[in-house]
Amino acid sequence: MSHVLIRSGETDFDVERRMQGTIDLPLTPQGRAEVEAAIESLRSHEIEAIYCSPGEPAFSTARLIGRALDVSVK
Repeated sequence: MSHVLIRSGETDFDVERRMQGTIDLPLTPQGRAEVEAAIESLRSHEIEAIYCSPGEPAFSTARLIGRALDVSVK
């Protein structure tokens, strides 16, 4: 079994080089593009589950990947 670690997509605070902490920010259009690129690179892997933190950027990233690859997010 292999593990893959993916950074969540970009948010406005990433662009501004600000610390996010626990602030829930949505992904920027660039962040969504980053997630789409990650999805394409993951299509050749057999993924059983996706685990993520509850913060909005991480959950949005995981949810988009999970939906595209038909994998549950935990």
